[in-house]
Amino acid sequence: IGGSYFVGWVMTLLIVGRLSDIYGRKWVYRVSMLITLALYINIYFCSNVNFMILINFLLGAATTGRISIGFVYMVEFI
Repeated sequence: IGGSYFVGWVMTLLIVGRLSDIYGRKWVYRVSMLITLALYINIYFCSNVNFMILINFLLGAATTGRISIGFVYMVEFI
């Protein structure tokens, strides 16, 4: 279950980084935060292991925008 999180993170590193260059870091960061919120709500009510693996994969994919792009977005303010 935990490994799917990191697989999702690695699989989206190149794609989300390019999206932030095209559309702006602000929008990619906000969308990834909204996706993360929705996934955390779903993980709270989840009782199926396969669905839990899928949610963790998607959380890893959203982590690219939340952490990787969010860090660069924060540094731009400094």
